[in-house]
Amino acid sequence: MSERIELNDISQQLRAKSDDELKFCLANGQWPADDELVSTENQQTQ
Repeated sequence: MSERIELNDISQQLRAKSDDELKFCLANGQWPADDELVSTENQQTQ
């Protein structure tokens, strides 16, 4: 029996993230949900 593990390229995933998503993750320790990112963008523009 063989076992197969698929690993994602984390650097490719990070390059696909926006600066706002990366900043949110650093500040909050998690990736933002769609509505969280929109609300933080609105706060920054006010």
